[in-house]
Amino acid sequence: NFNCRQIELEHLSSILQTKKPIRGIINCTISDTLSVSGANKFYTISLVGDRIQIPIGLIAQPSMPSLNNHSDIYIKHIESNCLLTESELTINKINLVYRRDTSKIIGKIGLKANSIMDYPFDLNITFADPGTWVFFFLNNILDVQDGNIYGQGKIIGNLNQPVMSGTVNISDARI
Repeated sequence: NFNCRQIELEHLSSILQTKKPIRGIINCTISDTLSVSGANKFYTISLVGDRIQIPIGLIAQPSMPSLNNHSDIYIKHIESNCLLTESELTINKINLVYRRDTSKIIGKIGLKANSIMDYPFDLNITFADPGTWVFFFLNNILDVQDGNIYGQGKIIGNLNQPVMSGTVNISDARI
């Protein structure tokens, strides 16, 4: 088992050499288990974090330079529980709180591909005011600066060819 408590994320800024700092505090537990047959090993990963701030440029593509003017990703609280095997990451829960409501992600990410951009995924998302950063990939079409976002969505495919479906309601938007 591996446990870490009260880890300051600012240390990641120097490791990743980010222009803007990563901030927040996380607690993490990783435990390994053999399956009943003893053939497969898997890891249970639990993470809890508070006041997480990530520069939007860490997730944006170089072809999106206008995102540098956007606010950082801010998450007031995060809790996650995942299972990791050699071939797959199963997300049992990722709960994100931006202001007061909890957005949720569950699903699977395959880990057998030549590039992280080709990892297949199947994710179900409940949007409960996660913050406008979730629309960063639409920046060339729609620039959502502020608003309340609620809805349900599904994303399948990979980062090169994501397929999104669902319904999202944006209220009090500043576009």
